[in-house]
Amino acid sequence: VWYVDGQIRGYEDMSFGGRSHPWEGKSMLTLSSELRFPLLEQTLYLSAFADMGNTWGTLQEMNIIDLYPGVGFGVRLLIPMLGLMGFDFGYGLKNPEHDNRFEVKPRPQITFHFQMGKGF
Repeated sequence: VWYVDGQIRGYEDMSFGGRSHPWEGKSMLTLSSELRFPLLEQTLYLSAFADMGNTWGTLQEMNIIDLYPGVGFGVRLLIPMLGLMGFDFGYGLKNPEHDNRFEVKPRPQITFHFQMGKGF
């Protein structure tokens, strides 16, 4: 598995784990938590989320401490026959360009993510 689909919101696609060599990101761990608050009955929701994850070359290299956290908010729209559509704004808390350490001054890292058809 190579991280390309925006599962860790707050980071650009392919910003870590196999950027230069696709075969480097063969193992992946992602954790996600999301709260949804209804705005319109069974149609429109406001959400807040927290994601963490990373990719590694092998299972032996996996390290639970070496995760990239992201937080943010979004809007969910339930469209009949299409499913749930999501518009998210995430903020990455670590900089993948600086040896996986927290930065003293976080750079602007608000990213937009779109998802469609995921479960309710």
